[in-house]
Amino acid sequence: MRLLLGSLILIPMVAVTQPLPTKSGIEEPLCNIESDSLQYSGDATDYYAVAANLFGASERELRQATTNRGKAGRVLIKPGVRFGYRREMGPLTAASLRLSYAEGVANIEAGISTKGWYDVRIGGENLFCDANVVLAYEASTEQIPVYFYGLGFLAPRRNARTKYYRHISEAKLAYMQRAADNLWLGIGANYSFVRSRRMSRLGLEYLQEAGEVLSQIRTASIVGVMRYDSHRREDNVERGVRFTLMQAMHPNILTDYTHTLWHTSLRVDTYCPLWQGATWITDIVGELWSYHTPWLLWPSAGIDRRLRIYSYGSYVDRNMIAAHAVVRQHLYGPFGVEVWGGAANVFSKSIRWSQMLPSYGLGVRVNLGRGLMLGLGYGRGRAVDGVVIYVNEEF
Repeated sequence: MRLLLGSLILIPMVAVTQPLPTKSGIEEPLCNIESDSLQYSGDATDYYAVAANLFGASERELRQATTNRGKAGRVLIKPGVRFGYRREMGPLTAASLRLSYAEGVANIEAGISTKGWYDVRIGGENLFCDANVVLAYEASTEQIPVYFYGLGFLAPRRNARTKYYRHISEAKLAYMQRAADNLWLGIGANYSFVRSRRMSRLGLEYLQEAGEVLSQIRTASIVGVMRYDSHRREDNVERGVRFTLMQAMHPNILTDYTHTLWHTSLRVDTYCPLWQGATWITDIVGELWSYHTPWLLWPSAGIDRRLRIYSYGSYVDRNMIAAHAVVRQHLYGPFGVEVWGGAANVFSKSIRWSQMLPSYGLGVRVNLGRGLMLGLGYGRGRAVDGVVIYVNEEF
């Protein structure tokens, strides 16, 4: 009870919690269009209406930038400092600086924690053709402490936990164009260097057992994306559809790996109003990699807050699918509640229904204004349960 009360007191002070690692460290930003300007690391859950904004500016900011076109010299500066906590990372802090100008936005972000996590990012978007075309860019480097059990569904059940540090350095460039009212098409080029650092002897044994001994990979990819977004919020309810399909190719001539790799990502979200102040939301996602993809690029069940009860690195495999649903109910003023449930499956070749990973729970949500939504809940999964704190969750 003291812990719960302490969390409720600390929530207004927290501007971000649990920064999550990217899916692969490569294509994720092309389909992860974040609505939360306070989030600095993607988890494929935060979307908004402007599909061309790849690296975090809000729809309101892009509209403001469009309105300001032609007003030479007008620059809006938005600094930010935030604090958070994650079990693997310990207490963390991050600072950001956003510059909004007539033709777009630019961001500088940096964060650090007491247990070895750090993240530095520089990126932005430039608008063209009355905001119907966006050119986005980003360069980043990040180190993430990861609790590791091995690879595959059975690993957390039979292996002791160990730890390593996942390091990702990236450069990304993307071009997005509006094809219809809510439909965007885009193409991008990404370069990424991914490696495991300070892997324990036990972790190396797990990798050798799985036949995955690669400790680093450099790769470049060509990425295509299609996105439709009619999602809107009205009077404490939500309605519409979000659809994102991404296909990436990693030619072997552009990597230090012997095989050409393929990555397909699909996400569908639907929002349906129920009774007064209530919304039913469904979420379906798939992350599929070609057979020869090394383990450093595989997805994890704990990568996303729809599976928020599982820690990143606990269930890791070449492919992942997940389906979830949530009912949100607005109560009074800034307060609301939600109930969620669903399941995911990580697999190498084919889905095994006996290896589903359930996730369900309930929580409260508090709208603190200026786009900041904070939540506190309790969830359960397969052999795991606990309190979860989340910021601006959007699925």
